[in-house]
Amino acid sequence: MRKRFKRILGIMLVLMMCLSILPVTALAEDTTDTGIINQTESFPDETSPVPPDGSSVPDDSGPIEPDLGEPAENTPPPASEEPVESTPPTEEEPAESVPPVFEPTPTHPAPITSVKPELVKVVDKPLVRVDYHYYADSPEQVIVEYAAYTLASTHSFYALALADGKNITISANKFPGIVPVSTDAMRFRVLLNDSEDITALAFYDAATGMVSLPQDYMGHSVTVEWYCPASEAVELPVKATVCAFENGRFTTSTSELRLPSNVASISIPLASADSLVVSQNGIELPADAYSYSDGTLHVSTSPLGGDLTVVAYTQAMLRTRNSGGQVAHTRSDDQIYYGYYTHYFTANGNTAFCLQPSVPSAPTGTYPVSRYLQPGVDDALIKCAYYLYGGPGYDSVKHNLFDDPDSLLAYAYSHLAAAYAYSGNASEAFYRVSPSVVQHLMGVYASVCAQPMPPDGFEAFVYNEADGAT
Repeated sequence: MRKRFKRILGIMLVLMMCLSILPVTALAEDTTDTGIINQTESFPDETSPVPPDGSSVPDDSGPIEPDLGEPAENTPPPASEEPVESTPPTEEEPAESVPPVFEPTPTHPAPITSVKPELVKVVDKPLVRVDYHYYADSPEQVIVEYAAYTLASTHSFYALALADGKNITISANKFPGIVPVSTDAMRFRVLLNDSEDITALAFYDAATGMVSLPQDYMGHSVTVEWYCPASEAVELPVKATVCAFENGRFTTSTSELRLPSNVASISIPLASADSLVVSQNGIELPADAYSYSDGTLHVSTSPLGGDLTVVAYTQAMLRTRNSGGQVAHTRSDDQIYYGYYTHYFTANGNTAFCLQPSVPSAPTGTYPVSRYLQPGVDDALIKCAYYLYGGPGYDSVKHNLFDDPDSLLAYAYSHLAAAYAYSGNASEAFYRVSPSVVQHLMGVYASVCAQPMPPDGFEAFVYNEADGAT
């Protein structure tokens, strides 16, 4: 019995020893994971010989370690690969509706028409006008276009465009520092031919009240517009000078007026008048701009335009001064523009010149001869009457005097040269004329004076010579 027990115990020890030296792979064959067993059996190691009896050969290389680049087949997947239960999307609250924002379309100013200066032309009224538009004050009023203004009144006057280097200047504010104006948007603009906006080319000098434009606009119709609150109307001093015939001679009187800047007209006391010429800024106003009744002259112009000059003629004056013959005098309705203004005159059907450009000219009528010109005393003026535009000797010299001798500009320049021969005063004769034109006219005057005296039998005279107009 003991022997059998010892034998059995020895067999068990041998079996345990045999089991302890089996390779790990052999132990794996006894596992219960059939998936791993089948995978191991389906890819035998071809380099390991299999004994013919089918027993396993121990692998001396030791256990096989998994590749670091791949997880072991029995390694659980990472947490990020575990299926995540999807959450149903929550319904978002509808966003508050926002109106679409439209960007303003950029507007480009219309191109300004190119013009060239017009040095001479015939006009039915002065070329440059200044308008003051007084609008009703309203804090709530937002102006985005000129047509939106509620205007209380509009007041206008004519002005001169004077040459100034490469520019022309317009006295658009006769009372700088007294009459408030603004060049802000919608308060100031300059128009060509009352329609085309050329404000972009204009410059305003607040110290002098002058608006400047390129010299190309000389001789063109230009309107300067101011838009002012009605509350900014001010009282202005205006002087009215009246030259009238009284007691057989011309007398000059002056009325000092103070008027609101927004009145529609100016009233001037005047005893009597059969013919009238009214000027403002040295510019003769159209005949329909004034009327006379009941001892008062009513002038439809604005105090904003400054001082007035009135020349009044009566039939009594003509009869009293008739001492040397009668002159049938005509004055054209239109004016000749040459940088300043004159009319075309005739005396007994012959060309005549105004000898005082800064004084309003005599209207059409019959006037007495004031005096006949005398050789040796009035030689320069006699030669001007003979050799300048319309005179008997003009054709012999005209091409040496003017580039376009048959134009109205030649007539206008001739009257200035004759005015210088009459007064000898350049500032009076060349009134409102640019320096370059004055230089040319002095050359014309010198050329005429160099000509021989006209033949015997030629007579020239001065008429309407007085304190008023000649």
